[in-house]
Amino acid sequence: MSTKKKSKRRSKKKRKLNTRLLTIVALVSIMLVGVVGGLVWLKLKGGVARNMAAAQAYLEEGQHVKAIRSVGKVLYRESGNQDAHVLRILIYEDMVPGTPERAALLYREYLSALSQHAQFTPANEELAMRVLEELWLAAMTRDIDALWKTLETTAKRAKARFKVGLPVYSEATFLLGMARMRLGQSNFLGDVDQTGHVRFPGEDELAEYIELEPDSDRGHAAIAFGRMAVARQLGIKGQEQQEIRNLEMAQASYDQAIDINPEGPATLLAVVRHLFIHELIAELRSPGGSEELEAKLAELNRHLAEAERVIFAMNGVERHQVLELARFLQLIDLETGHERSIAVLERWLGDYPNDLNVRTLLAIEQQAIGRLDEAEALARSVVESELLPVSLASARQHMDRLHAATILFGIIGDRREEADSALLKRDAEEARDVVIELLGGDTENAVVLQMNAHLAYAAGQYSKAVDAFERAYRLNPDMPAELLRQDADALERIGQEGTAIKRLEGAVSAEPRSVGNRLLLAALHGRMRNPQAALEVLASLPKQVREDNEQIAQVEQSLRLAMLGGDQRVEQAAAGTDPVMKAIAEADQLDRADRLDEAKAVLAAIKADGHEDDVRVLIALGQVELRLGNREAALTIMQQASAIQPNNRQIEKMLLSLSSDDPVEVLRAVANQQYPEGEDRTVALFLGLQALAISQDQLAEATSEVNPERSAEARKVAERARAEASLFADAVEAASGSNAQAFIYHFAQLLRAEQFGEAEALLPAARDNNWDQAQGNLTEASFLIARGRAAQAAAGDGSQDFTRAAAAARRATDASPWRGDTWKTLGEAMSEVGNLDEARLAYAEVIQRDPSDVESIRQLAALHLREGGDSARGVSILADASRRLASNQSLREAWLRVEAAHGDKAVALGERYRDWDRNPSDRQAALWYAGLMAALPAERAYVLDGQGKPSLSGRDWLKMNGQQQKKAMELLKEMWLKRIDQIADDLANAPDRTFQEAMQHATVLHAAGRHKETTDILHAWLEQQQDAQDLTDQAIIAARFLAASDRFWEAKTLLDGYRDKQDATTMEVDAALGEMLHAIGSCDQALSYLVSVGETTGSLAMRMRAADCLLRLQRLDEAEDVVAALQIDYPDNYQITMLVAGLHRGRGVVAESSGDVEDSLKHRAAFRAALEHASELDPTRDLPFVQLVESLVIEYRRTLNRQYLEEAMRYLDAADQLGTSAELVLQRANVQEALGDPRQAVLDLESYLRQNPQDKPVRTRLAQAFVTAGMSGRAIDTIEQAIGADPRDPYWHGLLGDHLRQAGTDLESATRHYIDAWNLEPTRRRLTALANATRTDQTWDYEATIRAIEENAIHVAADPRIIGLRARAEAGLGLPARARESLREAYSAYVAAVASGGIPDVFLENWYEDLYVIFPDGDSAEAIKLRNEIVGDSPTRWDQRGLARFFALRGGSELSTAESLQASVVADNDAEYFLDDLHRLGAYQLAASMNKEAAATFKQILDHQPDDAVSLNNYAFLLATLLDDPEAAEPLARRAVALRPREPSFIDTMASIQMQLGRHEAALSSLIAKLSLVPNDGPLLQLIAITLADDLGRPVEAFPYAEQALNLDPRGVEALDLAGWVAWKAGQKAKGRDWVGQSIRRQPTALAHLHMAQILAAANEMGQARDHILQAEHLATDSAMRDKVKTVRHSFDDNG
Repeated sequence: MSTKKKSKRRSKKKRKLNTRLLTIVALVSIMLVGVVGGLVWLKLKGGVARNMAAAQAYLEEGQHVKAIRSVGKVLYRESGNQDAHVLRILIYEDMVPGTPERAALLYREYLSALSQHAQFTPANEELAMRVLEELWLAAMTRDIDALWKTLETTAKRAKARFKVGLPVYSEATFLLGMARMRLGQSNFLGDVDQTGHVRFPGEDELAEYIELEPDSDRGHAAIAFGRMAVARQLGIKGQEQQEIRNLEMAQASYDQAIDINPEGPATLLAVVRHLFIHELIAELRSPGGSEELEAKLAELNRHLAEAERVIFAMNGVERHQVLELARFLQLIDLETGHERSIAVLERWLGDYPNDLNVRTLLAIEQQAIGRLDEAEALARSVVESELLPVSLASARQHMDRLHAATILFGIIGDRREEADSALLKRDAEEARDVVIELLGGDTENAVVLQMNAHLAYAAGQYSKAVDAFERAYRLNPDMPAELLRQDADALERIGQEGTAIKRLEGAVSAEPRSVGNRLLLAALHGRMRNPQAALEVLASLPKQVREDNEQIAQVEQSLRLAMLGGDQRVEQAAAGTDPVMKAIAEADQLDRADRLDEAKAVLAAIKADGHEDDVRVLIALGQVELRLGNREAALTIMQQASAIQPNNRQIEKMLLSLSSDDPVEVLRAVANQQYPEGEDRTVALFLGLQALAISQDQLAEATSEVNPERSAEARKVAERARAEASLFADAVEAASGSNAQAFIYHFAQLLRAEQFGEAEALLPAARDNNWDQAQGNLTEASFLIARGRAAQAAAGDGSQDFTRAAAAARRATDASPWRGDTWKTLGEAMSEVGNLDEARLAYAEVIQRDPSDVESIRQLAALHLREGGDSARGVSILADASRRLASNQSLREAWLRVEAAHGDKAVALGERYRDWDRNPSDRQAALWYAGLMAALPAERAYVLDGQGKPSLSGRDWLKMNGQQQKKAMELLKEMWLKRIDQIADDLANAPDRTFQEAMQHATVLHAAGRHKETTDILHAWLEQQQDAQDLTDQAIIAARFLAASDRFWEAKTLLDGYRDKQDATTMEVDAALGEMLHAIGSCDQALSYLVSVGETTGSLAMRMRAADCLLRLQRLDEAEDVVAALQIDYPDNYQITMLVAGLHRGRGVVAESSGDVEDSLKHRAAFRAALEHASELDPTRDLPFVQLVESLVIEYRRTLNRQYLEEAMRYLDAADQLGTSAELVLQRANVQEALGDPRQAVLDLESYLRQNPQDKPVRTRLAQAFVTAGMSGRAIDTIEQAIGADPRDPYWHGLLGDHLRQAGTDLESATRHYIDAWNLEPTRRRLTALANATRTDQTWDYEATIRAIEENAIHVAADPRIIGLRARAEAGLGLPARARESLREAYSAYVAAVASGGIPDVFLENWYEDLYVIFPDGDSAEAIKLRNEIVGDSPTRWDQRGLARFFALRGGSELSTAESLQASVVADNDAEYFLDDLHRLGAYQLAASMNKEAAATFKQILDHQPDDAVSLNNYAFLLATLLDDPEAAEPLARRAVALRPREPSFIDTMASIQMQLGRHEAALSSLIAKLSLVPNDGPLLQLIAITLADDLGRPVEAFPYAEQALNLDPRGVEALDLAGWVAWKAGQKAKGRDWVGQSIRRQPTALAHLHMAQILAAANEMGQARDHILQAEHLATDSAMRDKVKTVRHSFDDNG
């Protein structure tokens, strides 16, 4: 037998044995289970008995928790044990919870025990009914979803357990329907039957209940209510047809309910509820009331009385029905509702005297009608009631006691006029403490916070009150209306009117039928100067209320008049029926015209005519008396008004201001009134005096010129206020540890003094004491912002502080969201970190809370006006604020400036015109109006009528033909010019009164083209101010204006004149000169100023600018010294580290350009290391990444090694964590193009632009990318899209001109776009671009140019450059006579401008360039004749220099004449321009091939100025190239490159000299340095390739350069030849032979044939090689090439 068979048999046997074993084990197990089970059963039975006995014992001992646990063990084992269920219920009913939380928890457990008892008890109707009733009461009373869900489950179970027809079944059906209706509120419309009837949740159960109990009052009422709720929701959703059908069905249900049981309490209450809701909805839909609404109101009151009668009389009424009736009585009957409610509640208490909840409600009603004793007794009985055992009453008791305690607190407040205030305060605090005790010590409970708010409000601590109110509001937004009113009042008092509006709106919602709330809300809107909103509030009042209340009618008329302008207001008042309003409007008009005596007479007359007690008259008369200086009379009148309306806020303020003619004493009165306690009063007075001093200083400054007497008076008040404040300074400082306001003041002083260490030490105290009412977060944020700004001002880095400040400010808004200052601080912080969207949101929150916060209004508008913002929104914000705060003239000015710059210019022009037309002698109005006219183009929208409104509509404009339209605009422009001249003449009749006026005056004159007068005005003003403390500040501002006006020369001259007036310690004028020159790139002039200021003041900013200038000037050793000193003073500073990087970059470029490869590599590595360090110092900056990527792209251009580009992409990917920035997108495009993927560069740029369509640099780069990708048409499209989006942006017109000009195909269109740019921005920069485009012999748009000059006469009057441009255009049009006349005019204008100092003498050369354009060729005699006629017999040196320029431009044989004339200019030896004159002479000599003379000239320049880079380069070029002395040339070229290492022509000179000297490696380094500057220079790439391949024998390295050159010019014969030659030498034989062959086939050259000869010879094809040698000899045109061919031929001969 095989082993395998034996194995199988053993396996079968084994399986058989296992089966037997398992059977035996199973039998034994069953026996064991039986035995053990029996034992367990016996044990369990014994355990149940023991646990029941233990539970009973624990219950008797009062150990309820242990008792419950023991019973629980029983029920765990025997869930149906009835004794255990009963015992558990008894235990709960014996427990007395001590806290609200415990009471709620135990009651939930009690309900669960009841439900389980019913569930595990066989059908017991009585028990089931008890459970259902308890759950129904609990759900109705507490209205918690969980209770309703439990009721639903229990009712459903009861229905399933009991038979139809039993009372418990009916009850379960009803309660199941009610539970489902309540739980289904969120999906009330989800069930629609076939008839279109929407069935509400629970409707089926309620319908079944009615079938069971057809006479049930509550069943029919519930059905009716549910159907009505469905109809209402359909109406809310706008489903009107379904709403109507369901309304009809609901009404039928109500009618049926009434028919079946007309006196059923549920039915009556359902009808009242329905009518009440109907009334509210009707009021919302048609505010103001209607006859139908009045009828419904009468019906509502009738049904309410019926419900009251029935419920009051019957026994067995349900508790919730009594409470609902009481509530309706309060809401509906506004006259006697409280008394009627009291009667109902007392009736209930007669039957149920221990109902603490009803006692509490009754106490509220008694308090509401002033029965304080009764209310107090009831409330106190609830507070002092003994705690009840677990029950629904127990769960309510704790809240009732808490509510009663708050009632006691409120009663104390109601008695504030009956007793001593200190005593009342003590009682109130005791009552609050009782509440805290009832809450288990929870002081952050909403109720406690509300009480604290009450106490603070009563003490006049309104900020503290608001803090408590708002914290309570966050916990419980459903605050009672009374509290919301108090909160609103306190909010308004601390300047948070916006939040106050929201709280009063909440009060209106809480008490929708309260007239008083709406009147308060309307009054607040009125005080906030928002009459439209106030009128809307009043319009929501019932019509009858508005008609019956004379005061409301008067207020409405006042508000309507407030919405009108002055003249309209008088007309409207006159047309009205209220004589008082007529008189007030007339008096107001007289007041505005400063006819105060007449205004007083009008008001006195109306007062005497039966209106002695009209507060409106008294207030107006009091204000006029005050303006007349009759303080005592004004005081008497306002006291009379106060007696009539004692709580009128406006009267209160006026009485305080009239309490003394001394502002300091007024402040004392205010402090005494608001702060009865000593320390608070002292601090408030001190801060008030400080604020008074500041405001009076500002007033003195503002009126110093226009009203010297008023200014002197204001200064006296300021001095006295400061003196008085100093008396309290020590006390306030001492109070800073105990008084919030004192602490905040002290902290602010530390921040102003930049004592940041001391300030930071106070931050823990701010947090611990919550001095800022924001848990110290507001203080911390303010500190961090101040410290960050200080660091920034010192050219340091404040970014980390700003980031932390933003986080702290965010926490402050979370802690105190109601406060405007927390949001304002958040706005500041977000602005600093650059999160402008968040900053805008924060400032919007400020304005929402305080709509009169002018600073935040300005900030929000400014943020919207910044790039990327919504400029229209910015304009709108200022416009709205200006209308609301009409008395704030500075805000109006801000609006009009922004409207003119970013909004509707026609609106701004109309406003400016009206201001000027109203009072032409108003200098300010005239200045603004003239300035705006000068700045605007003539357009249809700006044609205004006599009221300053647009008078030429779009329809009328379209009816006009082109000629008529043009004529209309010409007339408009002519009218403007006349008005501007008229205003300018009028302004000259009187001196400017303030520096601001002088600046505006200069602005108008500049805009009018009266440039000399502009400068004269500024100089004249400054001459008058020689003794002014801020003289140099004014001079700096004036100079900056001139510089910004494209008149830098005059700006520098002006500042130079005030250097001797500057403070020797701050050197502010030198600082301004240095900054100005540095900004325009004139580092050679800026440096001396920056260095002197930096050394004197130690200014980090100046020292860094000086270092930057030294780097730009390539004075690297000096730059290194400055940077090293900065590193010592400011180690690990980001900006200084960036300077270090710049230093290494500069040294690396110099080394490379000079051919020093090793030094170049060292500094390039150090440059990148410095950038990486800078990135570590400030990881939020993208500049280090940008420069790193730039450097790697340059490395690639040097080496054509793609690894550098891959590394650049890795840096860009790492920088993505900073977010997508324009700079990084631009760099990515550069890398993509370098990788040879220009289309991907286009896609990346387009993707970014889709998200940021306004980004100019990216759009500009996209246009370049399209050109690179060979899609020039798309480039034009891209720019034209930008023009379409913003046709008034000159940048895009100028850029389109540049593209068209560079394309060289459409100079005429390019000219038109340059003209468009200049029309929009008539600056020298734009003019230069236009002039450069038109100084050519190509055709350009002459007519458009002349038209533009005529249309912009206001900007170009007497500007010689413009006249010269016109002359060139006239010449182009073939109008020589006009061109010559314009040349005469232009010359005179140049002479006048030079004489006035407007331009330097050298500018006269422009005129000679214009002369050349008009006479470009042919005999020059005609041009010289015209020139001599114009210039006369005594030309200046500048004329001679210009004439030399004229001949040099003509070139050819006339270059000798140019050289001769320039030599005579040099001989004149003008010290300022001597070297410049020599430069010109050397250039002319070079052009005329006068090489030795040119060399002598350049040497002469270097003798005077050894570091003149241009002369060094030119001299080196002459020595090496033309005079064959490369050894002498090399140090000169090296110095030139060191001074200007990025000048390609200088590097070219250096490379050629190095080649001459045989230094090919150094030459290669120089050539590669040049390649990094001009990466797509084909000839340069070829030169690098030939140097590597032939001179250095490195053809493999040479090949990428040769290939790149071929890619740039794939059909170029030289590129093909070189690429082939280098490829062949690099081992790519076939490719090389093919490319050289293609070159020869395209166009044979000597060099290509020579290369082919060598290629063929190497292949041993000597016959063909010799043929190519012969062709090379034939084509060789110069000796160098002939020598090369000869050398190769000889090599062939030598090799046979």
